[in-house]
Amino acid sequence: MMACESTKQNDKKEWPVDFQALVDLNCKAIELRKARFATADSLRLQMDSLQATMDSASFAKYQSDFEDRKLDLLKESNTLADTIRSRMKRVMSEVSPEEKRVFNDSLQAELKRAGCK
Repeated sequence: MMACESTKQNDKKEWPVDFQALVDLNCKAIELRKARFATADSLRLQMDSLQATMDSASFAKYQSDFEDRKLDLLKESNTLADTIRSRMKRVMSEVSPEEKRVFNDSLQAELKRAGCK
């Protein structure tokens, strides 16, 4: 059992990227995606009822504020995706196909353990 633990520790140390930082970035990306979808869903669900209760200027401001928030989340999400993509590209260019599979499986397992799915 000690040999397996030692191998796992060595595998993490040998990746050409900070594995935990990549897990954290992916978790943040998942949370941003959820926030984007929640914002859009909220906007869709509330539009009809709000429009009926607000004057047109107030409703336009409300709608604009929601759209701004949605765009901010999208920009942040895209920036994060670019960062993840560049780090993954670096990892994938330096490892064998088998190591890619192991890396991806390890990443998915760690995301699941961290509750980021």
